[in-house]
Amino acid sequence: SVAQVPPEGIDANLAVFLAIALSIISIGNFWGTSEQRRLALRRRSIPAGEQGGRAATGSSEAGTTPQPQAGQEQEAISTKAILCLLIAATAVLLLMYFLYKYVVYVFIFLFALGSAFATGRCLSVLLA
Repeated sequence: SVAQVPPEGIDANLAVFLAIALSIISIGNFWGTSEQRRLALRRRSIPAGEQGGRAATGSSEAGTTPQPQAGQEQEAISTKAILCLLIAATAVLLLMYFLYKYVVYVFIFLFALGSAFATGRCLSVLLA
């Protein structure tokens, strides 16, 4: 027989967990796009005649895509890479679902290993 679990509503722990998750995602998004915002502000503050001579000479064509500036690279993500990522993510989720009591220790170990490496890198910068 299946045990009946009474609904308890929203737990305060769940609300705190959700708030932490959303704030971490928001901070990561803000931090990850800071370079793009800085470049956009710099482009807006440069007068039209000083933007590499394009606006001053009239050689800028409407409808052309902007070229990356020096030091910037454009990355193209292929369909094959997206499919591989999708398959890998699905496999990890299936492993977590069917083998949770074993795979959780692998993830704990990987998290601890990554934390140790990150802490070591931070300390090496501070101590150097």
